[in-house]
Amino acid sequence: MGTSRRAKALALLGIARRAGAVAKGVDATRRGLRKDEVRLLIVADDASETQLVKVLPLAKAGGIPVIRAGMRAELGAALGEGALSAVGVTGRSFVKQLQGLLGPE
Repeated sequence: MGTSRRAKALALLGIARRAGAVAKGVDATRRGLRKDEVRLLIVADDASETQLVKVLPLAKAGGIPVIRAGMRAELGAALGEGALSAVGVTGRSFVKQLQGLLGPE
């Protein structure tokens, strides 16, 4: 994945946050997955197995696409937060754009 594509995707995540179309962090993402609100799961390349086991099975069970993109610090910075292991995208229009930039796992 090209750096410019990743940069565009991270900028788009920031826009999605301002639009209220993301669940930030493992706990919020897990809640969103359980409520069937998350349409795309983005996980950090350096996320721990302990954190991933909390969200990946829920995404798989719900047929939610998973994309690995960036490091925890990068994902967090894109959303104006500290390091984040997982981000759930809830806005359908953002999902299509992000998948186009990052591609499925």
